[in-house]
Amino acid sequence: MNRNNKVIIESPLGSGLITIITYNNLRYIIEGDKETIPDSNYVLLDISEIPELGDEIGICWEVENLKWRVVNYNAKVIENKLSVIDFEYQEDTDRTKIGVPTMINYMNDNCIRAELYDNIWVRLGLDNGYQIDAINGKFIENN
Repeated sequence: MNRNNKVIIESPLGSGLITIITYNNLRYIIEGDKETIPDSNYVLLDISEIPELGDEIGICWEVENLKWRVVNYNAKVIENKLSVIDFEYQEDTDRTKIGVPTMINYMNDNCIRAELYDNIWVRLGLDNGYQIDAINGKFIENN
């Protein structure tokens, strides 16, 4: 399976965009709609240990005075150039009391969970007005 793709996710109210560019085992999560990698406001991840089926991203918009918070379960941070005032990359998912990973904090009304297998599957969020544009073909929208 080819993991090379570009996906743009827009917040439900249209107040924010995130570009996700994946090339082999590297992934950039970037603030805004970008064609190239900018000098700032991105996080570069190693996704080599994430199986294609189960490659899940969680995004919450306008949470705790941030524009957005994002997590990509099991990804390793190579470089984080996000503005800490506006954005947060959460390096691991929350865990239950016995240590089981959970995406519970990415199930709120202002959040979405998307699986990036075969470009994108959406688990939650479409009923909240998300627009997702997968550049190499797929488009998902629900208003």
